[in-house]
Amino acid sequence: MDTQRAAMLAVDLMEKHGLYRYPNLWTFEFDNARARFGRCSFRRRVISISRILVELTPEAEVLDTILHEIAHALAGPHAGHGRIWKLMAVSIGAKPTRCVTASHLKSIGVQLPATTRKWTGTCPAGHTVTRRSRVRRGRIISCARCCPYFNRAHAFVWTHADQVQEFAEAAHEVQS
Repeated sequence: MDTQRAAMLAVDLMEKHGLYRYPNLWTFEFDNARARFGRCSFRRRVISISRILVELTPEAEVLDTILHEIAHALAGPHAGHGRIWKLMAVSIGAKPTRCVTASHLKSIGVQLPATTRKWTGTCPAGHTVTRRSRVRRGRIISCARCCPYFNRAHAFVWTHADQVQEFAEAAHEVQS
């Protein structure tokens, strides 16, 4: 779908459901997300959808995503995907499903862009997790498999894929 058409559709729907009227001054924007389609930020009062996925997805799916996020804005910050949100979603014409999955998009013929996970965290016990972006400076994340609550003894050590590649190449040269 064309992004200009998607933006006009989103603004029209937000106006229709009262999100552009005082005191509910919400705004709409695009983002560059690849792992999620839409987002409703209560702190910023912004509904955003992925520019990348809009360009790859049919209009019906984009419409449903916009309505999904509008339902979040109308249901309130504590509704999540619970009963109140589902009732709101149905009342405005959105499917009351939690989210659009990658398998759903593939089933309707959408070819998703590849996402690379560049950061790998390893805990002292050897468990690993991967992330697309770097963990914020000063933030420590611990392994949930080792301990269900935060424990500094189970903190992840993060490495970047490029560092691992350089290390592997250097180790290969030493062996040769």
